[in-house]
Amino acid sequence: MTIRLGIIGWPLIKTFSPKIHQSLSMISNIDIAYKKLPIENFTLDIFESLNNNFDGYNVTIPHKEKIYNLSKDLKNVSPSLEVDNIKAVNTVKVDDNIVSLSNTDVDGINQTFEFINFDVIDKYVLILGSGGSAQTAKYTLSENNKVDIVSRNKTDGDLTYAELNEIAGDVEVIINTTPLGMPPYENEKLPISHLNFSKLELFYNFGYGVTKQLTSELPKNVKTIDGRIMLIAQAISSFNIWTGQSIKFNEVYKEILERIDYEN
Repeated sequence: MTIRLGIIGWPLIKTFSPKIHQSLSMISNIDIAYKKLPIENFTLDIFESLNNNFDGYNVTIPHKEKIYNLSKDLKNVSPSLEVDNIKAVNTVKVDDNIVSLSNTDVDGINQTFEFINFDVIDKYVLILGSGGSAQTAKYTLSENNKVDIVSRNKTDGDLTYAELNEIAGDVEVIINTTPLGMPPYENEKLPISHLNFSKLELFYNFGYGVTKQLTSELPKNVKTIDGRIMLIAQAISSFNIWTGQSIKFNEVYKEILERIDYEN
């Protein structure tokens, strides 16, 4: 039996998710169909239609928070503890009319820091952007670090971009959850001055396929990574949720990354 899967988001111009899940399908010998589903305006009717036609699906920008808000009053929806705390969803499973909501981005973030051997303990972490991915990062890292979200609007975050100069000298990790640097925003730059971040150790871009000009002004000693590790790690967790498998990140990461790089 084919497991019907997909990913919803907008504009969803470029996503590696179908390739990753097809790789996991081959590795596990489980038959899946994984579709790209660009949806601009996510509504309750669309949510219910997806749940009737798919066994599971991933959720990406800009619908991670929207899907949580739509589902709060539905009796057949079961959110995980992480989802209730973060109020953002990236994985939906439908089983016998029960809709389970998860956020495997938490696994992806933790796996990334472990993989690059970066000790993210007692750091000052600054998150750019205030959407679902930003809330997930704050939830994941706040227990052991000082974490602030910077947003264009004060009501959406802890700081505005205009206030960054006051704290920039203390920031050790920057996480960019905005779509800047990716299609269709390849030529836009972050509204911050890299020169003021004198203690910066790591610039972590949640996006992938990001243009290098986004971080071109950073000092050479600052480590920069994109979201491919996180993308693969969270995808493995999602695949395991949908299929009941227990695939381990370290056992398949290299193979999947090689396939992505080869086909890109």
